[in-house]
Parts: sequence; structure tokens; C-alpha cells
Amino acid sequence: MAGIRERLREVPLYLEDTVQNEQSRTLISMLRYELEKYSQVTLMEGTPQKGDALLRIIHSPLFYEDHPEDDEYLKAPKHCVVQHVTVEEFQLTGMNTRGTKEKEDPKLLKVIQELAIKIDVSRRKMTCYDWPKLGFSKPVTFVVATSDYKDKNKPICYDMLRVQPGGELYFESWQQSFCEDRTERDKISAAFETPYGTFDATIKGLVYEEEDNIHIIYDTDRYTLPNMQDLEQVLSATRDDEQVPAKPLVETIQKYADGLSGNERARCQMILDEINQHGVQVSRKELRHILNLRSNLGKQINRYIFEETGVLIGNALKSAQNKEALFGGVLGIRHFCEEGAQHYYSGYFGKSINWSFPHACKIRKVCSTGQTLQFQPYLPLLEVDFIRANGWTVIPFPFKYLREWSAQQERH
Repeated sequence: MAGIRERLREVPLYLEDTVQNEQSRTLISMLRYELEKYSQVTLMEGTPQKGDALLRIIHSPLFYEDHPEDDEYLKAPKHCVVQHVTVEEFQLTGMNTRGTKEKEDPKLLKVIQELAIKIDVSRRKMTCYDWPKLGFSKPVTFVVATSDYKDKNKPICYDMLRVQPGGELYFESWQQSFCEDRTERDKISAAFETPYGTFDATIKGLVYEEEDNIHIIYDTDRYTLPNMQDLEQVLSATRDDEQVPAKPLVETIQKYADGLSGNERARCQMILDEINQHGVQVSRKELRHILNLRSNLGKQINRYIFEETGVLIGNALKSAQNKEALFGGVLGIRHFCEEGAQHYYSGYFGKSINWSFPHACKIRKVCSTGQTLQFQPYLPLLEVDFIRANGWTVIPFPFKYLREWSAQQERH
């Protein structure tokens, strides 16, 4: 996120309120506060000039359905970089989910990420990511293609982004032509075809440095999942309502406390006193609260009790050991080879473990048109935190730049 915030500070950022009601004025106040506090960005007064950035507060699309002529989205200025914010769906609280302390709103994070990428695309220079650190000595090219499945007679459309070693961006778009003969475009067209010569809709994109060695990223119908069987066993062994005999716990914690001194021993005594107040039995939920399993001492006592008695108070799902054993299939970025192709999946951040995962992780396959299949140098392009919420991006992030450029072309 550091590159994102720095990019925003480099460009004058203005705000336009097309709604002009109490709700939008409250939103403006929160926008100003959070941008200044977390990104050190101050909104400018006046009218944006060519190349400046603009946050526009508008209504949601539903509001304009009956009066499309009033749709403010269509009235957006074209001389500057525009990011729309809908007043009905974008309310900032400035607090964490529990409402106990101030925190930057995730919705605003997403907005500034989108805006920073749009600025990069507009200025044809990648600054949100330190591209030169990757060490590419040649330009890296990314290509996507679209085909109208309803009208097969329409030509296939290709969009290309070429990133120079210094991070300069060059975009290009063209339609399928049958007059090309072994040019780079012809090789790109061939890469998007099935063995039967038809357009392959499972291809997510191409990435390459050499036009004779194009890497093709395919969707597959394979997914990764958490270790559901072991996860069920851990969760069933730590049910909230289950009553645990207090006496063995007290004896075990006392044994652990005997090896401590100072504040930690005093904290153990406080834990023992509180457990004793519950009588013969105490529920796991109450024990987790007493031990404060988010503290280092609580985690250590939980582990010691399990080692000594086999009783697990807290499931410790976020411990390094359990993250790998139970959630390895949906966390991080993994790469493997199988049947002459390379495969990878891009999962969630380790810190994203909460109550649920929104999606399983789709496995993608990579093949090459040349003799050298080497996708590993492109794996760092998945490891960015400004494309996908709570997880690594599923295809190399420059494809996001390419999609944004294509959208800008349509608007202009």
C-alpha cells in the first residue's frame, strides 16, 4: 500500500459532490479526515486540470434508471482521472468492525487503490509497484483477448500492455486479421486458439518476454480447499459449550506457573483464582476468556495444557502450525508441475483467517508456445495487496492495468 499512497500524494486530488445532500456532506467530511490521517492526502479546492485526479460523489445506478439523462456517471470529465463514489453504498464509519477503535475503512482503501492504478495508466508509468526491483532486462508483455460468443462473425479483439524494465507502460489494441503471417500478432492469435483452431475461452491471458516463448494462463475446473477433515476434528474438540473439569486444569496451570517468576507468575495466579471461582467445571468459552488466548501467556498455557493433559482449550487456528496443516490449500501462493505443465493457485493472506473464506482457490495451468516453460519469474506479480481484498491476485497484476486502460478507451 505504500506505493499506492505515495502515488496519490504526487497528483492533485479534487472532489466533486454531485449529490449535494446531508448524506453526501457527511461522506465528504469522513473522506477528508481518513485521506489526511492514513494517506497524508489533502483534497484540493477548485477545478481539476488535465492529468489531475477527481473523486466524484454520485448516486447508485438505480437512482438514475428513470432519468438516464441525469446520470452523473456519463457526465464525468474526460480531461482528468476520475473515481466515482456512490453515496448510497459508500458510508464510512472510521472504526473497526467492533466499533472499539479508529481504523481506516476497507471501502476507502479499495477506492484509493483503484484511483492510484488509474493515475498510473493515465500517466503511462507504473509507480504503485516497484517494477525495476524484479530485474527484468527485457519488456514483459501481457495480452488479453475477447470474442463475441453470440456473433462468431465478429473479429476477436486483442488488448496488449508492454511494461518496460523501468516501469514505463505501452498499450495497444487491435482486431483479428487474417493477413498477418508469422508476425508477433499472428503468434498471439495462435496462442489463443484451441487445437481445433477455435477461440479458447479458458485462456485468462498471455505473458511473455520473447514472442516465440509465450506463456499461456488457462482456467481449470480444479480447486483447492482447507483440510476439512482435520479442521472438523479440531473444531469439534473445542466446542464453546463443553464443560471441562476445573481441578486438572488448576493443577496443570499451577505446575506451569511454578516455573515462572515476576509478572507472569502473578498473572497465572490471577487466572487460577478466576478458574476456582467457577466451581467443579468451567466451559471452554469461559476458559478462553480467562486465559486471553490472544496474549502470549495465554497461548503458552493453552499449549502446555494440551501437551500435559490432551485437553485443548482454544483451537489455535491462526498458529503457524495450524495455518499450514489446516489451511495450506487456500493460503499464500503455491506453484507445482504436473503432466508437462506448470500450475499455480493464489490464495488468501494468512491474516485473513476469520469466520469463513468467500471462495475456494481455483488452480490455473500455464503452458508455453516455445521450448522453455518458466513461469516462476512471474509469480511475484501475484504477490500484491492492492488488487484483491484479503488475498493475493489470481493472475499477474498488470492485467488489472490492462483492464483499466481498456475501460478508459471505452469511456473516451
